[in-house]
Amino acid sequence: MIQTHSTKPPVNIQSYTNFEDILKTYVRYNEYGRLLDGILALDDVIDAASWPGSETCTHGGTIDFSGQRNASTISGGLDEKSEYIKYEFNNCELDDHRGLKITVSGTYEQTYTGVSKGSTLIAAQTIEKYDLSGNFNDHFVSRVEPFNLSAQVVETTEGGTLYEEYSVERRMIPFEFRTGSHYLALSDMTLTSKSRPGTFDPVLHTQDGRIISSWLSGFVVHVTDTVLSTPTNKTCPTEGVLQFIDENNGVIEVRYLDDTNTGHGVTAEINENGVPRLLDDCEDMSPGNDPINIILPL
Repeated sequence: MIQTHSTKPPVNIQSYTNFEDILKTYVRYNEYGRLLDGILALDDVIDAASWPGSETCTHGGTIDFSGQRNASTISGGLDEKSEYIKYEFNNCELDDHRGLKITVSGTYEQTYTGVSKGSTLIAAQTIEKYDLSGNFNDHFVSRVEPFNLSAQVVETTEGGTLYEEYSVERRMIPFEFRTGSHYLALSDMTLTSKSRPGTFDPVLHTQDGRIISSWLSGFVVHVTDTVLSTPTNKTCPTEGVLQFIDENNGVIEVRYLDDTNTGHGVTAEINENGVPRLLDDCEDMSPGNDPINIILPL
């Protein structure tokens, strides 16, 4: 387990520089999330017919994979399914999401349990555990960097048809990523996503927890003040309010479209100073050339 945040101080929110540092943290989180998706996209490596077993990775090294699957019918015509999978990487060399080489060692484990009726999911829980390290091409610093990832993620789903409300809750307890001299952690972060009955549009979100990173030189608490609403054909929320709060109650408040009172796509205000930063779109919140949305993906 990486222990990077226990002694880190709270951020003292005073200016838009603090907001830009938070945005840099989200840029990195989104990038590392895509990197992780690439590591676990193993369809071209693992032959499903040979499960469990061991395979040679794309450019060298090996991956061992094992697990078990159980299915049964319980009372009321409900189907219960459970599944456990484990990947063990041994200097496994793969292509990342940008087509660059990444070397990975360590383990990934996933435990799934679910109950359904026919094709309709009633409830499910997925627990993922990451303990990975290696080297990758970090385009933020334009060089190969070592990385360590330690995380446990618990996802709970309820409902799932068009005419019933569904909800997803994803808890990160924690998610810690270190690369070179930098680190990023989400501590006790809870993300929720749900529909209104009768429609998947818009999707309602909340996200609450602590964000720690070397770009912040400390931590802030992330709070959903007003539930975010995002139409399925949109990238950015059309309503909702997020807050980033320091230990002394300094706050950055981010408002979306219908809650801005200005007609802008996004506003960001520091400590209620009455001079909000006005943006046309949430992807304009961009340090450098990296488009960014501070809505964390489920």
